[in-house]
Amino acid sequence: MADGAAQSGAELLAFERFREASAQPLAYGYGHGPRGLRELRAREFGRLAGTVYLDHAGATLFPESQLRSFTRDLLENVYGNPHSQNISSKLTQDTVEQVRYRVLAHFHASPEDYSVIFTAGSTAALKLVAEAFPWVPRGPGSSGSLFCYLTDSHTSVVGMRLVATARNVTSIPVRPEDMWSAEKRGAAASDPDCQLPHLFCYPAQSNFSGTRYPLSWIGEVTAGRMCPVSAPAPGRWFVLLDAASYASTSPLDLSAHQADFVSLSFYKIFGFPTGLGALLVHNRMAPLLRKTYFGGGTAAAYLAGEDFYIPRPSVAERFEDGTIPFLDVIALKHGFDALERLTGGMENVQQHTFTLARYTYAALCSLRYPNGAPVVRIYSDSEFHSPEVQGPVINFNVLDASGNVVGYSQVEKMASLFNIQVRTGCFCNTGACQRHLGISDEMVKKHLQAGHVCGDDVDLVDGQPTGSVRISFGYMSTLEDAQAFLKFIIATRLRPQRSQPVPQAVPGEAGTAPAESEAQSTMPATVPTTVPATVPTTMPATLSTTVPATVPTTVPATGPTTVLTTVPATGPTTVLTTVPATGPTTVLTTVPATGPTTVLTTVPATGPTTVLTTVPATGPTTVLTTVPATMPTTVPTTVPTTVPTTVPITVPATVPTTMPATLSTTVPATVHTTVHTTVPTTVPATVPATGHRPSPSPREDTPTASRAGNDWPPAGGAVCLCPPLPEATGPLQVPPEKAAAAPGGGLGPHVITNLFLYPIKSCAAFEVTQWPVGHQGLLYDRSWMVVNHNGICLSQKQEPRLCLVQPCIDLQQRIMVIRAKGQSAGTPATLSLVNEAQYLLINRSSVLELQQQLNASDESGREELFPMRELISRFRANIITSGASAFEEEKWEEISIGSLHFQVLGPCHRCQMICIDQQTGQRNQDVFQKLSESRERKVNFGVYLMHMSLDFSSPCFLSVGSQVLPVLKENIESHDLPASEKHQNVVS
Repeated sequence: MADGAAQSGAELLAFERFREASAQPLAYGYGHGPRGLRELRAREFGRLAGTVYLDHAGATLFPESQLRSFTRDLLENVYGNPHSQNISSKLTQDTVEQVRYRVLAHFHASPEDYSVIFTAGSTAALKLVAEAFPWVPRGPGSSGSLFCYLTDSHTSVVGMRLVATARNVTSIPVRPEDMWSAEKRGAAASDPDCQLPHLFCYPAQSNFSGTRYPLSWIGEVTAGRMCPVSAPAPGRWFVLLDAASYASTSPLDLSAHQADFVSLSFYKIFGFPTGLGALLVHNRMAPLLRKTYFGGGTAAAYLAGEDFYIPRPSVAERFEDGTIPFLDVIALKHGFDALERLTGGMENVQQHTFTLARYTYAALCSLRYPNGAPVVRIYSDSEFHSPEVQGPVINFNVLDASGNVVGYSQVEKMASLFNIQVRTGCFCNTGACQRHLGISDEMVKKHLQAGHVCGDDVDLVDGQPTGSVRISFGYMSTLEDAQAFLKFIIATRLRPQRSQPVPQAVPGEAGTAPAESEAQSTMPATVPTTVPATVPTTMPATLSTTVPATVPTTVPATGPTTVLTTVPATGPTTVLTTVPATGPTTVLTTVPATGPTTVLTTVPATGPTTVLTTVPATGPTTVLTTVPATMPTTVPTTVPTTVPTTVPITVPATVPTTMPATLSTTVPATVHTTVHTTVPTTVPATVPATGHRPSPSPREDTPTASRAGNDWPPAGGAVCLCPPLPEATGPLQVPPEKAAAAPGGGLGPHVITNLFLYPIKSCAAFEVTQWPVGHQGLLYDRSWMVVNHNGICLSQKQEPRLCLVQPCIDLQQRIMVIRAKGQSAGTPATLSLVNEAQYLLINRSSVLELQQQLNASDESGREELFPMRELISRFRANIITSGASAFEEEKWEEISIGSLHFQVLGPCHRCQMICIDQQTGQRNQDVFQKLSESRERKVNFGVYLMHMSLDFSSPCFLSVGSQVLPVLKENIESHDLPASEKHQNVVS
């Protein structure tokens, strides 16, 4: 910990107190105090307003004045191809040469000592050295050249060994510890007459940890006083210094440390232009370099029909094949000008950025959990005492209170919710990653076998990290940036943790709308009653409670049965009644509740059935009745409610027309009420068998006070869906399967409760009760996208208000109607824009478990309500199911829905989009964080599905109410699972 200035706990370290406690002066800003830096930031980097950018080691940012100056230069001058002799070309030649001098001056080098070769970047500069170095291969009379590189090197350095191997040259990785030992050991005496060339490459600054390796190694190695290898290596050593990371925030004096080669990347210094680097070559080395190719502009003379080629005399002209990006080179002049004008030079940049890094390091070290455990583990070879040994880079992993690593992918996603941009992974530096994280070579190979590759988000394998988090500062970074990052760590790791027991989920039945608030109480009472009557039952089961209740009733009767359930509850209530009777059945349910109520009744009876439900509730009410009867059925429902009510009734009856299913619904409501009645019979019916339910407008569901992102006027646009696809033709028919009770009992039928498609990627959902299946998922799902001016697809990550764009598809007219501001017609869909798989499925029980955790009261007693509908919409799934226990879906290997069979591809790794309220477009990080806390640091929710086989000889459909039959993974033993999870391993 720097100077012991920090204090343990969750308090933010005071910056002034930190500076006063420092043993050495710490500079902040560029001579005009904090106010001057804030003004510079507002004037030159206004685009950063509201954003904390902490990836300057990856790419720093250009100031506005640099771009304006460069643009003005281009508008006022004509720059031609420098390989010509006209006036515009001569101007280009002279300007490019002036920039070469400017580059050398920046690094305190003279043209007498160094030449500048412009390349496509630092990587291209390193590759040029590997290909042009005068390697001597191993042979009978010679051990050959050696290529040694520090293991803490960028991938582009390590990749040079492939060129060396192709030249039959030995490559030797050198650990930092070996070099530090070599400093003390010195070099063994060698033959001074041996001129065998060897090359040693190391970074001036580790791009992983910010460790700065001694520049003195350059002179020690080239002078023969220090050898990268312990065994005698007679010959002459040359040094290649990778300065791409170091030069971004520090001055490099090549007059004092004359490396033979220096690789540079200019966008890391100026932010612009990208794709331009340079190789600085010491002129003493230039005559030794070899070319294996010559391109335009590099030849003094050559013959096309004979092997005759004379290169140009200067090293820059010999190695700059083709026309250089001369406009980008000219842009460097404006970069140097802006950097000098705004900061006064790289010495000031080094002091400013180091102060920020040292303060942040000290503050991070001070953070402790209540049990004294550290919040982060920092990977560094220094304690940030001096900018000579440490750059403005902090590499770390976040820990939980038990000391377990929180995956870097989760940290990055959480940071994005706070508009904080960080870098994660191994940063193209596997050697440093292995060394600091303790990852062996065998573990790297094991991680690869587990599916982890460089650059992905597989952050933990067997609980061990595969990478880390990196923050880095640039010359325009401010104290506010550092403190915003620290406050983010404190807010997400040290805020009071809320913990409540989670009641068993009680999913809804077929046809349930997402508006339900099922069992939302945090103090549930469960009163199970089972009446397995084998004779006519005259004694009703009466259940009465005054607390939020869940009342499941199961009556597998074989004779006439009467089931009466009265629940005068004063809190949220769920009443579930299942009567698979074979005789006349009457089910009467009265719930005069004053809180949110859900009444679910399933009567797969084979005799005459009467279902009477009375719910004179004053709270939101959902009444779901499923009666797949084979005899005359009467379903009267009375809901004299004064709040929004949903009454879906499903009667897939197989009775003839002489015994019709009678559906009677009385809803004398005083507010908006929705009644969904579906009768998919096998005989003529007067009630439509299909339909769709567009997601309600945010205007209808969102109070005016919270309608921040919902001020678009209602406007419509139509998109033609032609040419029509074969799957859209033909009548819509519901598969004849019947919903059956799940083996576990108490969870209700295992069925689809909701279907959603998202015609426009990242826009609002379009809810349907039945929909055709296409080759790539639900027909027209994610077939369109919204793009920016560059043609790049936009998502809610960049523009949350996309969730307010509401598409609606009419299959009969083959059009899509869009309600949004500034919409325009599109083109027929020709591709699928689905990211990971054809379908995404979520389980209502899983949503309910998360809902209970989110709705738990915090220490101040406040309630943060997340209604079921709102939560379901955040996960943007296609298929919603009920009847399975929470997160049971992650144990499935495949599922069948009617004649359709799906392979379960795996869990959906969630991003920050689940934090966006799909009705308002507002962000709230609680959903992401709570899911992470409850799911063992992995933000997984829902599973991906893909067709196992699909036959389009006849139309295929998915429908609400269809039975779901899962097949468990083979490595999960049935006896190890709860009763609700012991599904029969069959495929329909």
